[in-house]
Amino acid sequence: MRARIEIAARLALAVVLLGAHGARVTRAAQPVPVHETASRMPARERGSAPDSGLAFTRFFSELASLSPDSSQVASVASLEIERDAGVFVLEQGTLALCKPVAGHVVAAVFSGRGVFACAPPSEIERDQLQRFYGTRSMRRAFHSLVLLFSDTTLVELRSLARFAPGAVPAALRAAIQDAAPYFSNPATRSVPIWIAKPLLDPVPGGLFYAHMNGPAGPLFFTLDPSYVERVQLMRRPDDDHYGMITYHDHEIVNQFRVRGDTDTTVGDFHHPIRVTHYELDTTFRPGLDVRIVATLDVKAESDDQRWLPLQLFFDVTVDSLCWDDGRAVNGWGWKDNPTLWVRCDPPLSAGETRRLRMRYHGRILDREGDVFFNEAYAGWYPRIDGEAPASYGMTFHCPSQYEVVAAGRNEWTTIAKGVANSRWVVDPPSPSASFDIGLYHTFEITEDSLPPIRVLLADPRNSGRHDRMTRTELAKVSSQAAQVAAEIADECAFFRHVFGPLPDRTLNAVETTDRVLVAYPQLVHLPLHLPSCVDPDLAPHFFRAHEVAHQWWGIGVDTRTYHDAWLSEGFADFAAALYVQSGRPGSEGYLSILRAWRKRIFENRRYLFGRTTPAAPVSLGDRTNSSRTAGDYSVIVYNKGAWVLHMLRNLMLDEQDPGERRFLGLMRDLYAAHAGGFVTNADVEAATSRAMGRDMHWFFDQWIDHAELPTYTFSWHAQRDTSGRYVVRARVAQSNVPANFRMEVPVRVEYGRDRVERMRVAIAGAVTEFELPPADAPPTRVVLNDLESVLCEVIPAPWK
Repeated sequence: MRARIEIAARLALAVVLLGAHGARVTRAAQPVPVHETASRMPARERGSAPDSGLAFTRFFSELASLSPDSSQVASVASLEIERDAGVFVLEQGTLALCKPVAGHVVAAVFSGRGVFACAPPSEIERDQLQRFYGTRSMRRAFHSLVLLFSDTTLVELRSLARFAPGAVPAALRAAIQDAAPYFSNPATRSVPIWIAKPLLDPVPGGLFYAHMNGPAGPLFFTLDPSYVERVQLMRRPDDDHYGMITYHDHEIVNQFRVRGDTDTTVGDFHHPIRVTHYELDTTFRPGLDVRIVATLDVKAESDDQRWLPLQLFFDVTVDSLCWDDGRAVNGWGWKDNPTLWVRCDPPLSAGETRRLRMRYHGRILDREGDVFFNEAYAGWYPRIDGEAPASYGMTFHCPSQYEVVAAGRNEWTTIAKGVANSRWVVDPPSPSASFDIGLYHTFEITEDSLPPIRVLLADPRNSGRHDRMTRTELAKVSSQAAQVAAEIADECAFFRHVFGPLPDRTLNAVETTDRVLVAYPQLVHLPLHLPSCVDPDLAPHFFRAHEVAHQWWGIGVDTRTYHDAWLSEGFADFAAALYVQSGRPGSEGYLSILRAWRKRIFENRRYLFGRTTPAAPVSLGDRTNSSRTAGDYSVIVYNKGAWVLHMLRNLMLDEQDPGERRFLGLMRDLYAAHAGGFVTNADVEAATSRAMGRDMHWFFDQWIDHAELPTYTFSWHAQRDTSGRYVVRARVAQSNVPANFRMEVPVRVEYGRDRVERMRVAIAGAVTEFELPPADAPPTRVVLNDLESVLCEVIPAPWK
């Protein structure tokens, strides 16, 4: 997986299929503890000048103690609030504005009788609503409603209701008490960034957040300006508690663009403020704790940006913050809260870039003897949530007995006075960058057709040893380390042949000690050892091939949005399966992997007792994971995504083209057209249509945008015709898919003595009957779905 830790989810599959806990809770992941430090002091501003804007501590404390304003109370009846696809009708009850938060009214509360209706605009989102609620449009009664807003809601409410001094019913305070834990956590003094940022800073469109509560429990509806797909319907996860602890998370059910959106942004996030470049100077002290100076080029994309929310996901102490001209910067943060709010004073204007310097220290490595565990592969530097790609310059200083290997290219390395110094650069921009440190035995593979490859294996006994070899020479060395190094080189050579050449840059593959597999530009984390697994795609050699393949798909060619995630992960899974096939006689290793995936896909959650939620389509990306569909991201995006490529491959099979020039040409053309850039589902569909010479929208609509899987009940019989030849008549009953579902399915007819004939049959509708060409001999066997060409279940049935 590119820049994510993926091994845990896959290992969970090896133990209990889909047993891993995980939902796309994009909102409130449990924070990693951060020590209270000089710049992370509770409820006070450190060294701050008088602030003419919204001080964060004031903002937080007043939002945390949100309450109705007794001077702004109204009785309402049939008051309607419409936000895109969501409509709130306050049928009867009391509505009050809340007391100002840092000088602004940003909240309102209602108690009484109300109804919420939501009709998602697309078939995909209506299907998703059907999965969770059994309906394609929602109508939900509620007895309380809490609104947070920075859009036009306040103006609208004041035009619709007559607010005046009055008694505040206890039910209004109770409504806020129920809703507050979802947007304010007093224990960690935190407000989710996606709520706090648009309330603190002006953002085009503003925030609208609705927390409604009724007989069926809480429901949430938002227009979130941080997303390109702003409209979101969310629910409380099924697993939002552990014992007596409740997490108060949000889980997305629907997400889509606002009606009539003309925004041309292609991506997941709008970044009102972002980091365009990181300069990270890291010094490892003898005990391997670190001191880091991070210099961030901060750019505003919207006007009047006053706040920069940064996250550090490990235990550090922030020593100082300043702009590059030496002016001190005010920052606010708290223990057990990874977010540090940095005040931009004066505010940044759209297009303006300012350089921020942060000094911090702490411990990001655990060590057991000579084995190192990196606790912060992608969280060792201050980042913005939903980070846009940035360039990186990373300089490391460590005791000379250790070696640092980082993402990107190594510009220089020196050793002086017992200190190893190195500089690494990541450019073009990447969403993240990381490093490894350890005692390594290095294999340098030289091959004219390949870029330089370095495989660094954790080996304290041979630390500092460098073996420079060709692939042929490596293959003659019997050690496991050399075999792994040879395998990495073979994978690079194979993927170069299948997809095309990488840029001529050194690739570093580094053994990790804690079973973490992640790929960054020119850096692959890989394990030498993994637990024994039954499934062939859970073997170490498969994992290593998957991660190496990301240098082509996921890094060499990046994805635009979460809808395109399979173009990284599914492509890497497929590439790894192809590599397995290339290294074994025949296709059995490749097919065994496909069978394992098919079994996993079809058995997905069938073992659960009671009601289950059907799987989502591939195009929902990480939204395939939820508290009801835990583990689906791996099964759907990785495994089913790979199956989609396999089906395209087999659709292009031609006995006149044993070298598969059409399919391999498609893969090479895709990589060449998008290398160094981005690829989308639409790009792949268009390229496939060109390669096939016909419109392939039907295929991508069925297999990427919909989730149904066909079952074919197959029967056949053979009889002689009037000329004495044998004619096979067959029938396929198609089920579990829509009436318009169609597929071209290969059929293999066996006649004995290794005589085989193959053909394709178009299957559509409820029943398809077909007749095969006459043959001189009686068939011994007729196989539907030859070469595992379609992701389906085939049920043999007697001919009737």
